[in-house]
Amino acid sequence: HRVDAACLPRNEASRGVLRKAGFRAEGMAPKYLRINGQWEDHLLYAMLENELTAIKAREGLSELRPR
Repeated sequence: HRVDAACLPRNEASRGVLRKAGFRAEGMAPKYLRINGQWEDHLLYAMLENELTAIKAREGLSELRPR
């Protein structure tokens, strides 16, 4: 029904991958995860099943596969 992901705001590569895959930004989670002893903020992204269905229809895919 729903897939979500989180990444560090400074990680432009991860942000780009999520956007390209069709995830939408939902907001910021302050001090979301502890990394190397430091609490880090994360950007939250999500995709709902109906959004994935729309992407697959637009791209003419029966299933999503790596390109």
